[in-house]
Amino acid sequence: MSAPTHSIHTVFSIETYDVSKKFDRWLMRLESAFEVFLVPNEKKAAYLLHYMGPDAYDVLCDKVSPENPNNMEYNDLIKEMKQHYNPEPLEIAENFRFLQRKQNEGESVQQYLTTLQRLATTCKFGDYLKKALRNQFVFGLRTQNIQSRLLEMKDLTIERALEVAISMETSARDAAQLHRSNVASASVNSVNCEKGNNDRFSSKRAFAKSSSNNSKNVNFKNYCYRCGSSGKGLFQK
Repeated sequence: MSAPTHSIHTVFSIETYDVSKKFDRWLMRLESAFEVFLVPNEKKAAYLLHYMGPDAYDVLCDKVSPENPNNMEYNDLIKEMKQHYNPEPLEIAENFRFLQRKQNEGESVQQYLTTLQRLATTCKFGDYLKKALRNQFVFGLRTQNIQSRLLEMKDLTIERALEVAISMETSARDAAQLHRSNVASASVNSVNCEKGNNDRFSSKRAFAKSSSNNSKNVNFKNYCYRCGSSGKGLFQK
């Protein structure tokens, strides 16, 4: 049997730049495509101008006017695009935003850490990055039990903190689900028990009523109050 084949793109293709997204992220994909398709350096500017899309191209033309973008070098074009779509953030403001981020209601610990990692990319933490992530991760947790457990641990790393937090979060969720199941089961059993008692009470009441009716239907005039005989001719002359 022949080995499976994989389709290989032989024509350069990438989506045009969405101006609502980060330019740096799109540029990384573009330059990866340059490597895959072996685009020569002298052609990169033309590819960039084509795939940046009409909106970004209009912005670029306005920025470099009266110069023509088609006559500019690739690195100069990139510089102009970054200045407009990815301006250098203010480090203090970015750090403040990072330190203000707490875990939101309904947000998992994994989602919370992912958000912190994204915010940290503009904080210039350098070698302090992992400690900054660990500290803010622990400080911002909503669940006190998880937070207390992490605060007790020595030499805690962000990797270990996430592992413990996920484990405790999962255990708490499973325990809550089990509790809800037990409560629901107990409620059903209570209803069934009450129904059974009501059925037995109804049966006894029906039996008592039936006995009472039977007693009323007896013709006591046909019975002797002394011997209990039911003969009709006992008192007849």
